[in-house]
Amino acid sequence: MNNYTVDVEQTGKQIELRWITVSELSPHPKNPRIGRPDKVDSIVESMRSDGYRPEKPMLVRPYESAYQIIGGHSRHLAAQEAGIDQVFCAIESMEDLSLIHI
Repeated sequence: MNNYTVDVEQTGKQIELRWITVSELSPHPKNPRIGRPDKVDSIVESMRSDGYRPEKPMLVRPYESAYQIIGGHSRHLAAQEAGIDQVFCAIESMEDLSLIHI
């Protein structure tokens, strides 16, 4: 599968888009949104019938030797439950101080 790099004009940053193995992802410990079972269940159903939809990439950052989830915690839980091996992610390098939208 192809990897893509996108220049974000407004911020001057580059974001890489690519498929990442679910096991390489870990939740951010300060995630305020605990996955609601009803929301996760509906995502699981969708993933089981349609697979992971690449038009809804998860936002992750490089962290240690893998990636940390910034946005998409419910999709991550659902992918695990649905048996999805890879998810489409937008990878952006960022420090904890810049994570005010979590």
